[in-house]
Amino acid sequence: MPRQNPEEFWKEQEDWSRRKHGILEYYLKSAVGKLRSAGRDRRVVVLDAFAGRGEYQDGSPRSPKLLAKLADDCSRWDDPLNLKILNVEADSEAFAHLERVTKPWVDRGVVSNSSTEALHGRLRIRWYRSRRASVTA
Repeated sequence: MPRQNPEEFWKEQEDWSRRKHGILEYYLKSAVGKLRSAGRDRRVVVLDAFAGRGEYQDGSPRSPKLLAKLADDCSRWDDPLNLKILNVEADSEAFAHLERVTKPWVDRGVVSNSSTEALHGRLRIRWYRSRRASVTA
């Protein structure tokens, strides 16, 4: 049964998390190769809307780190895949840790992290600009 105390959530990986991450790794590795053929630039973007800290306290990876490593693997395929990861996290403490954990991939342009507030702000600006453009057209 999952831990009820939020402080305990980040300590170590539960069995259900291991299963979820196994499915993510197995399914996405197969799916991204198929998905790239749908886009013009053959790029695939994965959005992790509840990214969390990126890893557990014991150092085992959570989905953001697993996805970043998958992007590394995909870049080494015989027919390389440009896999980009967008992580979104609402909790400021978890976001700060996520930034540290994913920094090597952020620096290479593979991963982009956004706080929920920043993402909402960018979406509001885009919505406003699109509304203005449609009114003036």
